[in-house]
Amino acid sequence: MAPQSVIIRRSAPRILQGAGYNEQMDQSLSARLKTYLARPIWQQLQALCQLADQQQVQLYLVGGLVRDCLMDQPSIDLDIVVVGDAPTFAQTVKQQFNGRLHVHEQFRTATWFPAKNSYYIDFITARSETYPQPGALPVITPSTSIKDDLRRRDFPVNALAIRLDGAHFGQLVDHLNGLDDLQAGIIRVLHEQSFQDDATRMWRAVRYEQRLRFMLEPQTAAWLKRDLPYLNTISGDRIRHELVLILMEPTRAYSLARLDELGILRYIAEGLHWQPQAAAWFARLPHEAEWPLFLALWLLTQTAEVRTAALDYLNFSNDVEDLVVQTAAVVDMVEAARWTQTTRPSVIEKQLRPFAKDDDLLTAVQAALPPESTAVRLLNNYRQTWRHVQTAVDGHTLRQQGLPPGPIYRTILDQILAAKLDGEATTAEAEQQLLADILSRLSGSPRDESQG
Repeated sequence: MAPQSVIIRRSAPRILQGAGYNEQMDQSLSARLKTYLARPIWQQLQALCQLADQQQVQLYLVGGLVRDCLMDQPSIDLDIVVVGDAPTFAQTVKQQFNGRLHVHEQFRTATWFPAKNSYYIDFITARSETYPQPGALPVITPSTSIKDDLRRRDFPVNALAIRLDGAHFGQLVDHLNGLDDLQAGIIRVLHEQSFQDDATRMWRAVRYEQRLRFMLEPQTAAWLKRDLPYLNTISGDRIRHELVLILMEPTRAYSLARLDELGILRYIAEGLHWQPQAAAWFARLPHEAEWPLFLALWLLTQTAEVRTAALDYLNFSNDVEDLVVQTAAVVDMVEAARWTQTTRPSVIEKQLRPFAKDDDLLTAVQAALPPESTAVRLLNNYRQTWRHVQTAVDGHTLRQQGLPPGPIYRTILDQILAAKLDGEATTAEAEQQLLADILSRLSGSPRDESQG
């Protein structure tokens, strides 16, 4: 059964309500940008604008930050398009303001890290893109027009720019009616072949639709459904990248449900769906949880066959794949073990010992168990206390007793640890007495035989 639509509409951004763009908006955008950006970034932008003026270079703030500024939403992007050569301008920036610079010659871009600051700026050469065939990476050509650069972007709401140089500072550049789309609350592609050129745009359309609480524009939605088979032209590696971006979003559950609703998930693996149970599990994870935990919990709702097929297609790193597989295995183990209030701590410790150092795994497992269950209470005890318990008796103690090293060490130490966990040997003296009893039995003394 397909999930219901998960789109939540919201009112248009306050700055955009009422009349559309006009010349007076340049000044209001400048003022808004000043209050929107952190003071060090604002001051740095002004310095860059003066430098661009001296160099007679056109600079444009582009993409997500412009959109988010207009919507008064937080943003982490700081992308500047240079009409000219971005690495050359970035080298001048480094000479003028110091910091570190990474140049990417192949793409004619550069990333500048200002000294003693936690942010960075990406400088991008204005360019145009063409797609030689569906699913292929674009062919990039430098351009002398900001319009060409904006046309290569996925949606008009991401194709807004603010000019930064000279007297043009604060001028909104909107060749593709992105402002209208922000006002209307829609995600729209630029042309009919957009999803055919690059089917990963389907994933991005959903991500922005859910993040911004917008809707797919009806014609865009129709083209997306028509062009679903073009997802077969995209490699699993590229789909994995888009999936990870979605898993990193607070709206991940809504996005995954929407991807399922649109029929996109089945192109990862036949039978792959969103299950609402995963949303409840997501909510139990700590706020700082990383994306692999959400992946593990989502795939836990799938059959083993579908989970394996999805992992094979997406080609995650070994660490991520192990987390997914082991989460399913440990949840199955815990459910099969049927822990009760009378289950000895030593039994639980021995079952979970192979995973003692894997906090991510234990966090995912705990999220997948009923929150008020005995299993969760015991798992909490294990995580907080039992896995950290150490005995006074150790290998050095056994050597002092003249016992040759070997597998017997593990057997003896496990017995002593179990006794300590279960409250049967709570002091160092009690451990020593237990050790003496164990060694006595091992030696086959008459005392041991009489007790047997």
